[in-house]
Amino acid sequence: MNFVESMVTKLEILKNRIVIVMNPLTDKDINWRPHKDGNSIAILILLMNEIVRYRLESIFFELLDERDIDKEINKSIVLTKSEVSTISEHSINTLIHLIQALSQEDFLRQPYLKNLPTQSAIINTNETTILDICLQIFTNLTEYGGQIFYLANMRLASQ
Repeated sequence: MNFVESMVTKLEILKNRIVIVMNPLTDKDINWRPHKDGNSIAILILLMNEIVRYRLESIFFELLDERDIDKEINKSIVLTKSEVSTISEHSINTLIHLIQALSQEDFLRQPYLKNLPTQSAIINTNETTILDICLQIFTNLTEYGGQIFYLANMRLASQ
């Protein structure tokens, strides 16, 4: 199994685990937060979507990375389970399609040679490759996935 196949397999597993963990949950459960400043599963899915969107825009469209998470995500937003499932699937599928479409040369390209995004300066340098960025996105998605699994278990345990 090569790198692309391995990443796609891991992303498919993550996508399927999110579906499985959300299956017994209701709309109310999806939007439940453990405390007023905490994230709900719906918010975590929106954050996953934003990670994929903004990183890909900064790579392929050279848009400046001027993210402000607090302004992007309205913590009082309420989504249905169906909406959250669709957003989750879309986010992960977008990364899968990107990884499958890139050539070896593409993975080694350095998109920030001209313009290093300000928000990513801690993680990235002008020499950061698309492979590095794909691995960062993958790491972010799995971290959010872990939080989603934890929240789902908390919610189900309280019922």
